[in-house]
Amino acid sequence: IGPDLWTMENELDKLGAYADGELVEQETVAAIVSSAQDAKVWDLTDAIVAGDDRKALTAMRRLLNEGEAAQMMLFMVVRQFRQLALVKDLRERGARPDEVARASGVPAFRLGAVGAIASRFAWPALREAYERILEADLSVKRGLSDDESALQLLVHELCAMAPKGGARPAYSR
Repeated sequence: IGPDLWTMENELDKLGAYADGELVEQETVAAIVSSAQDAKVWDLTDAIVAGDDRKALTAMRRLLNEGEAAQMMLFMVVRQFRQLALVKDLRERGARPDEVARASGVPAFRLGAVGAIASRFAWPALREAYERILEADLSVKRGLSDDESALQLLVHELCAMAPKGGARPAYSR
């Protein structure tokens, strides 16, 4: 949840109502707290931008087995690359950190990590990633492949394109 105390209070209230006086276990938190669900999706997007094909596919399969929709995962991958492109562009233009955070939708506490990842991606690689994302989306909409197959192929392609040798993303947990 990060520093958002209002969200933390809401999630604790939700857990308390669900538990109804019973002991709250880690599995309950993972099932009920929305940020815990988001963290699972971040496992996928972190692995993709790090180029870790095996970890990304494992995260994708786990999410699918837990009932997450492939289209939701595709949306989160798009969001990740959109944020990388916006942060890269705004930093190159000399924008202040608060402007970058506001325009990109990246929380200030994650801006440094997202910026480090964005700086590892060259513009041609980001454009290619967007082209692959569009191809995956269109292949589903045209009935050429199902959601899960298109997502799996996209994960492979994006992992192969990720810059190698940089630090692993560390902003999602």
